Amino acid sequence: MRRVRGGYLTAYWINKDWALPAAISVTMFSAFFAQAGCGTTYGIVPLVKKQITGQVAGNVGAYGNFGGVMFLLVYSLGNAQMLFATMGVAALVCASCCAFFLKEPQGSFAEHYVGEA
Repeated sequence: MRRVRGGYLTAYWINKDWALPAAISVTMFSAFFAQAGCGTTYGIVPLVKKQITGQVAGNVGAYGNFGGVMFLLVYSLGNAQMLFATMGVAALVCASCCAFFLKEPQGSFAEHYVGEA
């Protein structure tokens, strides 16, 4: 998550004075880690609780779409710098909340697989 924050906050400073390869590199760097984070989010859905996998997947997808609409609204009402700053701050807030408040879920089905390696 640190790399995504750093990438988006670095993209905030891209302007016409930047060399095109440098701007493309920052964009690719940010996109790579953002896509990896999205894949990780969907990858852990089956590990939450086997009986409600479909409901959890639906919520993950719905909130992902909601975030997409909110960032599109920020971009529509502002500019690219505001969008990247907002994305960087949102990633920082989410990472901080996860680090301080996220607890291991109780009742997940991971204990069913203990010793099956």
